[in-house]
Amino acid sequence: MLRKESKIRVLENFYAIDYVFFGKPLAKIDSCCPLVKEEYLSVKGALMSVFIEMLKMVDHRPKPLKEFIDSNSLASLSKRTAGIAREAAGRIISTPKSRKNIKESVTEFVSEHKKANISKVIEQKITEKAFAIAIDALLIGRTLNESKNYDALNEWEGRILEDSYKILRDNLVETAYQILDGKTDVSEAQSKEGFGSKLKKAGTAVKKHLQKHGDKYATGAAVAGTVGLAGYAIHSASKAKQKCKEAHPGDPQAQWRCYQLAMN
Repeated sequence: MLRKESKIRVLENFYAIDYVFFGKPLAKIDSCCPLVKEEYLSVKGALMSVFIEMLKMVDHRPKPLKEFIDSNSLASLSKRTAGIAREAAGRIISTPKSRKNIKESVTEFVSEHKKANISKVIEQKITEKAFAIAIDALLIGRTLNESKNYDALNEWEGRILEDSYKILRDNLVETAYQILDGKTDVSEAQSKEGFGSKLKKAGTAVKKHLQKHGDKYATGAAVAGTVGLAGYAIHSASKAKQKCKEAHPGDPQAQWRCYQLAMN
């Protein structure tokens, strides 16, 4: 069971993620269609599920709260926390290691997409790298400092959590970039394999590995189940989205109604 302070931290980070990406709640973003937002929320929910498992594993023990936390103070806290994470990302993104990683990412993408706009690709990769660093600072940085057993992440179950976290974080960053870019279709920067398909394969691979080790890794099995189910759910949503787009081309409202019927 999570402590009260840990539960509040989960809520704080859940709201802070939107501020990291958009500077405001997702509900106030009007530049992108509902289907992409739905995908964003699905991935964010799966990421927070993995984050909760991390808190349990490392025995998260933040300092006791000194004041009552209501919805207003939680919102203020989330904004402040997101600001700190963005500042940290701004410092790290300019380091030689980050610049090297971005250069490698751009080179790899351009080698696979010969007609890509180089300037646009560079902008996207820098933004996505900064976002990933900020999310790590938000979710992982403080957690390790406030935990009694952070070495548990180096164990087998911990490595499963870490891999799951990275998959979901990267997909959340990609979806957030789509929203900021105002795209309603799958961007050129995405691979042909959708988010849900990636997560589905990741969850299936982990499950197969776990089956070889029996009940010894019950914690890992629970994590794999969380990620696997999230993958199936997002994969189903992606398929429904594509079918509705094909059935109602050029009509976002009809696409949204079709999607709601398909997912209910």
